[in-house]
Amino acid sequence: MTAVWREGKKHTVVDAFSCHPASAPTDKELEGDEELEQTVQEFSVGEVLVINKNVEQVVEATAKDEVLQLLVEKITDGFPKEKTDLKEERLTPFWNDRLKLTIADGIVMCNDRVVVPREMQQGVLQELHAAHQGQERAMQRARQTVYWPGMTNNVRNVVKACKECQVYQPSQQRESLLQDLQPTRPGEAIAADFFSCEGREYLSVMTRYSLPSQLKKSTAIASPSRVGCGSCSSGSLCWLGW
Repeated sequence: MTAVWREGKKHTVVDAFSCHPASAPTDKELEGDEELEQTVQEFSVGEVLVINKNVEQVVEATAKDEVLQLLVEKITDGFPKEKTDLKEERLTPFWNDRLKLTIADGIVMCNDRVVVPREMQQGVLQELHAAHQGQERAMQRARQTVYWPGMTNNVRNVVKACKECQVYQPSQQRESLLQDLQPTRPGEAIAADFFSCEGREYLSVMTRYSLPSQLKKSTAIASPSRVGCGSCSSGSLCWLGW
């Protein structure tokens, strides 16, 4: 067999055979696999939970959680086809995510997120909010790592109840929408503005009570400081009949 170098840009798509694992690996090839697998498992679960607890504690809490044990049975036996056929009412909140649920070494998973036992949820919430980065950041971390029904509301309540977040929240907050009071009679509230069209200046005036506007072409109005009819020096809006 002769090995021939080929430029990377000329490589074809890797076929299945070239990346297919050995069907009967030797002891030497498997050396260190168990240690690596345990390390990866501890790292992933530890990071997913966002808490300083080991895998055994999560497994123990899951085993003591009545709802999660019912969920484990239902995942193993299979959910019914219709939601109305689900006899365990406490599992109803899991219905929409039922196809994402799996069991990994005694831990219930929702895709790659850990389904947190009830007794550990409060601790997870505190860890999610430990950096006091606000509701959106806490929710982002939660949705990437953990899961339980009602988690979104729980995170919001924790952030709202945090005194530090209320004191040091961003200074540039979104302002609330301000609305003008509605007028009760014509002429009580007037809106006016200048605009140009084809080289000519116009003044548009309208009463907010009746809305239809009136336009006045004027050569006398040189700036917003003078709002008049152009034919008198009073500066009034006599051309509107006011």
